[in-house]
Amino acid sequence: MAGIFITSTAVRTQWEPYALSNYERMMRATQCSTSSRHLIAPNAAEADCIVFVGSRCKFHWDVLQSRLYKQHPTKCILFDFQDNTIPRVPGLYMQIPPHLQGIPIYETGFYPRVFDNFVLKAGVPFSACTYLFSFVGRVANSMPVRGRVVQLKHPRAYVEGADSGQSDKDTRYADILSKSKFVLCPRGLGPSTWRLFETMRIGRVPVIIADEWVEPKGMQWNSFSVRIKEEDIDSIPARLERLEHRAEAMGNAARDAWNKHFSEAGSFEWVADACARIQSNMGQCNRVALRSIASESLQPLYRKVFYREFVAETLKRTLAYFFQRKFGEQDVINRFSE
Repeated sequence: MAGIFITSTAVRTQWEPYALSNYERMMRATQCSTSSRHLIAPNAAEADCIVFVGSRCKFHWDVLQSRLYKQHPTKCILFDFQDNTIPRVPGLYMQIPPHLQGIPIYETGFYPRVFDNFVLKAGVPFSACTYLFSFVGRVANSMPVRGRVVQLKHPRAYVEGADSGQSDKDTRYADILSKSKFVLCPRGLGPSTWRLFETMRIGRVPVIIADEWVEPKGMQWNSFSVRIKEEDIDSIPARLERLEHRAEAMGNAARDAWNKHFSEAGSFEWVADACARIQSNMGQCNRVALRSIASESLQPLYRKVFYREFVAETLKRTLAYFFQRKFGEQDVINRFSE
């Protein structure tokens, strides 16, 4: 049994009105949970694990400089939802770069946002499916992969390049999902995609097309999903035809996995289990967690945003130090950092 304290460094502003949404969703999940193995701790000091839900920085300077992290570094776990970041703080990430895959302090998470997509139609019977497979989404998010996906042809397929295929108010998109036995889930800006978890929620079979995506732990993904290598996209129609007889059973298994692990009622226990696993491996991976990411940040995928944030953080700390020296306010650095 573990005591979990949930917090966030994210800040809601008029420019980022939804910054705390995932934190609020996870707090709701704690209220819905039926878990008897994990508890919500009343404060950080009494907690076995401190979970930061979200970060307002792409590279998590705000978490690393927060008072809680400095006081309890071995307790802290980050649950991050951003694409194309570099895992630093031990935790759950949507993307784990290849060189960090297999490091047990970094695991793949899910999107609590799917809790609140109320247009998704769960429970629609498979007899209502008119499509063998479908895809509706923004091609520009990953042109090399999605550009090939929208070129697929099959008499019972629906594929469409759209400005956005995942709006929480898009009833047409939700209707197409519910009418599809298989839903293609190609990588977007990062390897993960909301579509994968939306598909599980409605009881359809996700077809995962993202070579770098790492499966979240705790379930048998091959029992309810299909993995296709990015180089094998053209094989999708024939492969799904061969799997069609299993689609309903796989779809039911996908919905069961969603309900148990990623739903509002089931996710707290899954997150707490993941945090316990990660925390148990911190000692053996301490050098990885404390590494400099200067060389990693030079990669084109990260370089521009990383150094923009680095300069901003350095300036903020310099100003905080100046005000502390100028006005003698002892806590000003902490207040600048949080």
